[in-house]
Amino acid sequence: MIIFTEKYPLLIIDAAVEEDDGESVSLDLNDLNFNSSKVVMMTYFQVSSIRELGVKKHLLPLGKELCTKCRSFGKYEIIVKLSKMLIEKSYVIVTQGSNFLNLKRDDVMLSVIAPSPTSSCSSDVGEILSDVDTV
Repeated sequence: MIIFTEKYPLLIIDAAVEEDDGESVSLDLNDLNFNSSKVVMMTYFQVSSIRELGVKKHLLPLGKELCTKCRSFGKYEIIVKLSKMLIEKSYVIVTQGSNFLNLKRDDVMLSVIAPSPTSSCSSDVGEILSDVDTV
């Protein structure tokens, strides 16, 4: 993107743009930071605080379901990685034009296609297969 000033053209290469009040804005998912990732995870698990999420109970099973490697990461790194995956797979919807550097709870909502955070893949498959009539 090229922005022309009075004397010189200014070339901006990355997606981060500075607003008038000094707050930077990014429309790129790769710029998702920890604070915005907390909002995504709290929306997905429908909890009021990130402290309610455990690594072994919540985050690692979600990583297994999303088919991403999480074992060698700490809690905060896992949260950022899983948040990006939830947005990429459309389990969590972020409103159009939202700032990925500063997401608000109003910008993030749970998708209809998102699996329940408490269910596992094998139990879902078992329920589906039990509902199918055998011929």
